[in-house]
Amino acid sequence: MTSIFKFAVLISALILTGAIAHFSAPLFERPGWVAYDWLQRKLPLRATGDVAIVYVDQASINAIFSESGFSWPWPRHYYGAVGRVAAALGAKSVSYDIIFESPSSYGVDDDQAFNEELRRAPLTLVFPAPNAERTVSKPTERIVSGLERLVLGAVVLPAESDGVFRRVPGAIEGPEGSWYAPLGLAATEKPGREDVHWIHYYQDGAIPAVPFYNIVKAFNDVEEGRPVPEELKRLAGRHWFVGYRAPGLLDYKPTPVNPHAAGVEVHASLLANRLSGGGLRPAKPQTTVFAAFGIAALLLAFIIGAKRPTPALAGVLAIGLGASVAASVQQWLDGVWLNPVPLLVGDLLFGIGLLSWRFQTEWKERERLARSVESSMSREMVQLIRTGRLGLSRFGERREITILFSDLSGFTTIAEKMDAAELVSLLNVYLDQVVELIFKHEGYVDKFIGDAVMALWGAPVNGQTNHAKLAFEAAIAFESAVQRFNQLAMREFKIEKPVFTARVGLHTGSCIVGNIGSKDRHNYTAIGDSVNLASRLEALGKKYDCYLLISEDAVRAAGAEGRPGLVEVDTVSVKGRSAPTRIFTFVAPDQSQAIENYKLGLASYRRGEWPLALKYFNLAQVVPSAQVMAGRCDDALKNGAPEAWQNGVWVHDSK
Repeated sequence: MTSIFKFAVLISALILTGAIAHFSAPLFERPGWVAYDWLQRKLPLRATGDVAIVYVDQASINAIFSESGFSWPWPRHYYGAVGRVAAALGAKSVSYDIIFESPSSYGVDDDQAFNEELRRAPLTLVFPAPNAERTVSKPTERIVSGLERLVLGAVVLPAESDGVFRRVPGAIEGPEGSWYAPLGLAATEKPGREDVHWIHYYQDGAIPAVPFYNIVKAFNDVEEGRPVPEELKRLAGRHWFVGYRAPGLLDYKPTPVNPHAAGVEVHASLLANRLSGGGLRPAKPQTTVFAAFGIAALLLAFIIGAKRPTPALAGVLAIGLGASVAASVQQWLDGVWLNPVPLLVGDLLFGIGLLSWRFQTEWKERERLARSVESSMSREMVQLIRTGRLGLSRFGERREITILFSDLSGFTTIAEKMDAAELVSLLNVYLDQVVELIFKHEGYVDKFIGDAVMALWGAPVNGQTNHAKLAFEAAIAFESAVQRFNQLAMREFKIEKPVFTARVGLHTGSCIVGNIGSKDRHNYTAIGDSVNLASRLEALGKKYDCYLLISEDAVRAAGAEGRPGLVEVDTVSVKGRSAPTRIFTFVAPDQSQAIENYKLGLASYRRGEWPLALKYFNLAQVVPSAQVMAGRCDDALKNGAPEAWQNGVWVHDSK
């Protein structure tokens, strides 16, 4: 599939995601109320604007009855007292969320007294307006007669389909085609038939509120010219709302923050929003689309890096849900209601679709690659590739890896005495030991060349950062594997004594790795100067009587400098490589004195101090290469410095 086609598919998927999020918004409005109500509870407003509430609560009913003997309903002149106290405190308006459509049960004089008190309060007075269903009528004429700043506001508000009050229209229809603003807005705004006001509710205590009885007590202070109590001064200069809160008065309206909120709180919150600019507004269509695009980009970035299907699916669900909610929260903090449900639906479809598309192709490819290397890597490593916890590179690339070459000595002599079938069986037993060792140390068997083996670490698996250390441990364990093979050969093939030894070369460096071969036949391998050096080191082992030669680069990459048992053998220059290479071997760590003598001998050897070097090498015969180095020194004493010795570097000009 071409890159252009993939890009076109991706862009189409993004456009479809935005379209789903936009056009599905009305469908998911009600499911979105869960998020809306959660945000209301978790992020309520703290500042209110100039609004206060006077609650007709049970405590006030009890206190007035105890003090005056008036039971519920009270004489209406008490409500007039509220208007007088409000005026004294400089209130801007008083809105009564109480219906006065019938004459007072205390007689005409009571309504007249109510009216007179209100006339003495020079402020805007808001009373309930009649509604189209005629379940509410406007106050009796005797109460509102002569009030110059009288306004009517609708108290019967429409709730959502689940009965919760979340938004209020700017105008509510009354009888005979009349329209009224909601009670909460009537004191400040004209009816707006095209408007919808989304209420952002307040945390408990944010709107100043006092019991009705406290206002009644303050009335005498106002009448006699005394200052009002200190507790009421926080209500000064505000818009007042008077409404029921007593359980028996049944004026409860469920809101997102309180399923049993007093109805007056809805009106007060609405006006507080308008005065402070704290109300909500629905997200614009482009906001929904851009949010869907942003979340889709997050999902895309995650899916590109996902390795395994189950965690990938869980991640898509988590990111889709988390990012949708986060986008809604971020918009909420800016006063915008962004429904996360359409975002979640659109982006989950995008994410799951992209996952399905990706893994439909990549799983098959991953399985094919796993099968192609399952005979060259351990079962555990192949399983990690199948599950996506390890990546596998197929294409040509330059990479730092560690290369091991090994060759078996003694096999040719035995081969002359065995028939073909037995010889192949013996070789397979040896290679079983070698492969088990390589697999145990997470290596990759590149190829078999007769009894020789080439193995890689750091490729084809991606991200094997400890490849040099793993290869180093495998190399120093090689001798033990050969010893086990000797025991098996003696027991199963009647070989009289241990005759097999192995030589190992190890180097870490930059190589070209990838599938190399013809179009019909190829295999994953490594090529380059570093591969050649590892092969040269294996061959040099014969010249130094060492089963193991390790380059300085491999030692440094493995972090093995100073490791007990590690011995620097020589500095060499091999054919095809101009730069000299320090080479190391490994002996029993308890041979520290012999190792120290070899170190002193090598230092003297490099300075051309042949007698001293010979002395130290002879004291270090435990180190396999010591005899070879002593022979060089002896020859130098007899014939002068050898031609191959060039300032302490031994030049090997043959393969």
